[in-house]
Amino acid sequence: MLFSYFFKEFDKQYIRNTFIQCIEDKQFRLETRLTPGKIRDENFDIISLDEEMLIYQEEIKFINSLNLQTKFTFGIIVELIRNKSDDFIFSKINESISSRAKYPDLICGIDFSGDENNFRSFKDLTPVMLKNTDNNLPWILHCGETIKAKNYNLIDGLLLNTKRSGHCINLFKFGYLYEKIKNKNIVLEINPISNQTLRQVRDLRLHPCIGYHNLGIKCCINCDDPTLYNTKGNNYDYFVSAAAMEFDLVDFKCFKLNSIDGAIISEEVKNEYKNIFLKNWDEFLDYFINKYQ
Repeated sequence: MLFSYFFKEFDKQYIRNTFIQCIEDKQFRLETRLTPGKIRDENFDIISLDEEMLIYQEEIKFINSLNLQTKFTFGIIVELIRNKSDDFIFSKINESISSRAKYPDLICGIDFSGDENNFRSFKDLTPVMLKNTDNNLPWILHCGETIKAKNYNLIDGLLLNTKRSGHCINLFKFGYLYEKIKNKNIVLEINPISNQTLRQVRDLRLHPCIGYHNLGIKCCINCDDPTLYNTKGNNYDYFVSAAAMEFDLVDFKCFKLNSIDGAIISEEVKNEYKNIFLKNWDEFLDYFINKYQ
């Protein structure tokens, strides 16, 4: 089933369905990690980058042809594999820089995926990562997707000026980083169901992000690998965040605003999205107040 998403026609439909789900959830900005160059045509040949980007552009255009409150935008975080050689990674960084220059409205960042415990660490990857000289292609890094105290990717991620951090499960083992993360205004992407599925957090009632949020670190709730888990939107992750982690409406409002703060878009667009969200939030509260008073 996963393989079908690499076929061009199925990929188009998947992208459209994903964008429609965002709009139904009143989400007007989507940033996703993916690896360009994996979509194949009916002859099983990999399509060109231009043809792949055209798919996203056409689907964005279709979504924005609907009667929306504002413009829908989409950003690609180019995903590299951390266990590849320096030469291979360097070539992919250069490809990403070229792609960013050609498609600045689509390519918004760069990241690594792969097992943090057994694959290469950021300390090992730093020399080649520093060859990313494009300030418009920020690192948006998976950091600390582990419970091991000897995994220092969070520290190195901060030193490499990550603009946003994914998971950060073992941050609680490095309390001296709390103020640095707050001062850098870094938003932590929290993925509750994924963390439990991968056995990083066995009991969501004890998820460390509860402490991070309560201490004033910006967090937002996200789904992880929707093609793998066959999920749509963030509903399931928000449900377990309420049921197991006991977050309430005040917390959810913070998470939504934090997600906008962490987006790789202009401050002008952020403010527009915040105003729309606050309007929708007030309407949401009014509905329940009037329905159940």
